[in-house]
Amino acid sequence: MDSSKPSPVAPPKRATVAAPRLTPTFTPKDYSTFFLAGAICCTLTHGATTPIDVVKTRIQVDPNLAKHSLLTGGRKIVAAEGPSALLTGFGPTAVGYLVQGGAKFAGYEFWKKKFVQLAGSQEEAVKYRTAIYLGAASVAE
Repeated sequence: MDSSKPSPVAPPKRATVAAPRLTPTFTPKDYSTFFLAGAICCTLTHGATTPIDVVKTRIQVDPNLAKHSLLTGGRKIVAAEGPSALLTGFGPTAVGYLVQGGAKFAGYEFWKKKFVQLAGSQEEAVKYRTAIYLGAASVAE
């Protein structure tokens, strides 16, 4: 018998039972965890870009830095004012993004769950998952 040809007899199909998919039940602790995760992530990422924003803004408004690159402008700011000048505005940035990031992460999970429930069934929620994700992100924003 040639082993390169498929067998004409197919194996019997097994009946599969799909496990019911459930919408998660989030507790206030879960939402506070989502809030904390978003707060930490947004504060760190936006805070880390503060020096870049400081140099960019100075290049835009200071005629003495207008013709310089980001790197050269940063060096001139550090030479004139010290390294701490690159963190100008970090405090308000950190506080603002702590609140905004936390609310966005927790809000996204809250609204995603609500929109899945509004879809009526797991099948409909899967069918419209992209709209659910985008809608939840938009409302959370």
